[in-house]
Amino acid sequence: MDLRQKAVEIIKELSEKKVIAAIYILEILAKKSEEEDDMITALEESIELLGSLKVAESAFADWDNEEDAVYDQV
Repeated sequence: MDLRQKAVEIIKELSEKKVIAAIYILEILAKKSEEEDDMITALEESIELLGSLKVAESAFADWDNEEDAVYDQV
């Protein structure tokens, strides 16, 4: 018996309320998965931005000197 047939047999044994509850749970899990994907995307973008800022930091190394220290307080 393949997985599809097993699933059909299990569903046949469930009451209508249990099937509806299972569908509801699956919908919630699918929604959470989408939200997690969005969060992962946002985290990846934040990490990329931080990496870009870290790389750009070296471009301002020339300004880290005593002469320009007065501008550090601005």
